[in-house]
Amino acid sequence: MLAVVAGLATVARPAEAQAGPTFTVGLQPGWNLVGWVEPEASVQHLFDTIPRAEAVFAWDAKEQRFRGAYADPSLNTQRDLEEIKPGMGLWVWLDGTDPFAWKRPISRDPAVDSLSLQEGWNLVAWTGLDGVAAATGLERLVDDGARVMMWDATGSRLVEYDATVSAPDGAPLLRRGGALWVSASAELDWGHEVVIEPTVVFHGDVPEARQAHVRATVDHVVVHYAERFGTYLSNTTFHFTANDSLFQDMTEEVKGAASSLDCLDYGAEAAFFNLSCDQLDVDWVYFFALRSHLTVPVARELGWTKRGWDLYERALYRGSLEDAFPASYESYEAAHEEARRRVGEWEPAPKRPLHPAGQWSPSLGFLGVDWLVRRAGTYSVYEFLLAIPWAESSADAFGDVFGLTPDEFYDEFELYVGTIVPPRWELSGSFFDKNGDALGKWLLRTVAQPVADYGERSSSQRLQGYRLFRGFTPPGFSMKVEAGAYILSVAARCDAQTILLGWYDGAGGLTTNRAEAASVVVEGGEVSIDIKLPRLPSEVSPLCKLESRVAIEGVVTGPDGQPVPDIYLQASLTDFSPATSREYERYPIDIAITDDDGTFKLHVLDDRTYRIDVRSGRCEEEPISILGSYDSVAGFTRQLAPGESTHIAIEGEDVTGIHVRLPAWEYGIHLQERQKCRPSGSDSGE
Repeated sequence: MLAVVAGLATVARPAEAQAGPTFTVGLQPGWNLVGWVEPEASVQHLFDTIPRAEAVFAWDAKEQRFRGAYADPSLNTQRDLEEIKPGMGLWVWLDGTDPFAWKRPISRDPAVDSLSLQEGWNLVAWTGLDGVAAATGLERLVDDGARVMMWDATGSRLVEYDATVSAPDGAPLLRRGGALWVSASAELDWGHEVVIEPTVVFHGDVPEARQAHVRATVDHVVVHYAERFGTYLSNTTFHFTANDSLFQDMTEEVKGAASSLDCLDYGAEAAFFNLSCDQLDVDWVYFFALRSHLTVPVARELGWTKRGWDLYERALYRGSLEDAFPASYESYEAAHEEARRRVGEWEPAPKRPLHPAGQWSPSLGFLGVDWLVRRAGTYSVYEFLLAIPWAESSADAFGDVFGLTPDEFYDEFELYVGTIVPPRWELSGSFFDKNGDALGKWLLRTVAQPVADYGERSSSQRLQGYRLFRGFTPPGFSMKVEAGAYILSVAARCDAQTILLGWYDGAGGLTTNRAEAASVVVEGGEVSIDIKLPRLPSEVSPLCKLESRVAIEGVVTGPDGQPVPDIYLQASLTDFSPATSREYERYPIDIAITDDDGTFKLHVLDDRTYRIDVRSGRCEEEPISILGSYDSVAGFTRQLAPGESTHIAIEGEDVTGIHVRLPAWEYGIHLQERQKCRPSGSDSGE
């Protein structure tokens, strides 16, 4: 149980992000009842901020009468309202026929934690957290016998709060910047501090120690966002289930339909978590709920902004865990570097990143949001999404908040990405045994470690390439690296363990002495080397041996049954997580590329279970992202998580008749990729 007062606490954020948050209130023509939560200001400031406001009235609780002012000076014969102070409730008359979007700053200083109520009627603002259930925020007033009148903006009328209404649909929420009429039977100091006590429910057998950790996590997440955005989703219930079955049962009971997800979900003001999963992303789900609450409706074309904002907020949250949950702590800088590294893996470098006609990814979205908030403040994306419903277009909202047009942003952001993601060059190699013959079916790992960071982990340049060498030309490794000097190590995957074979010695072989490793310089072009292994992996460790293999044979066809050549298939060994009994991919065992007739053959270890991932092959047999996986029922599935119908169990003999059926959409992607491989310089000028 944690208390959060009005005002927003300081949170860790990147340098240069100093602007405070705002919130937008829609004022209707005619009378509006609002609360003043900004610093003390003159009445004229309010008229300047709301140009269509013609009159404003406040209630003098001591004298039990109104004090007011008019925008037209000629009407102010008895103007007796000169200053408006934090905590005041105000009646504002708005001219015109259309609503007006009033963008209001959330004040940090001064913070109004309590209000002094006089005997009789008081017109006061709610200065606490936004979204607090009235039953929570008004509990003390009701206990003291006070009457509370709340403003129904939809019906333009006052409605008396009834504390006996317990149904969620009938329970009102207190909105920050709203106002209340309170009739007190005596003088009263009414604190707006709110005790945050999230509703957490466990289903099934969950150990007490696990429950305590979960409750502490939920408390930390909710308080973090209450302090950051001044908002608390008090009606949200957190459900944690002990297993898959209960997860499905609870989502169906609360939402009315079983979840299509396995581990987490949100709906009907409830968050659901399956504790049999390895992840406990409470912050991810709660921020999804919070964002939905803050920014409805949101323009459809802003997908990268929303996705990037998700990652940005997650990075800020992870950076707040150093004291509370140090095992989960990750600095904001580390998250930014990881996003930069992921973008750096694009081949070629992203063009027109985030532009509707360009390229985007979640990592690019994160970098885009980071760029924007460093320019306009850490709350600027929130303000942008909040401004969209009130602007003529999302472009107008973008310009108002960030100070530049979307096209100007895309131009500047492309230049920025070019400065943080330097060009990368291909570093490749071929492996031979001591007799000079190309290696067979060993699964090897090649690691390129930059010399400058030797002995330290460099997320931007420490690249690992796993490749099963089956006799392709050339058999070996290929990776993209930034310009620099690298030390190459070669290891073998043997019975789920990694056995180091040695370091490249610069003379075409390996050395077992790390100090004798040679630097491979990559600068401004591709580099290719040949490596002769002095010993095979089986000669280094008894764990490494070429077990007898069996075949998985089949065919890949398109939507009309036509054979599909040049499809890249990868057989990956699967295993079970001892902690969760969930399946996961261990490592690739063999690869194959379909022939002109669509057929393929994979060679795999006996007495194992595999899945087959399906990819479209680029030129030079380089695969692109996975299209999907083989499914024994439908022939193909887009779901990448291993499931029972994606299993192929090997039990002592070849498996034949595997039929991968590509749907039209994936088949179209494959055709587009193969078009890129047509030779250039032909007579047609292509």
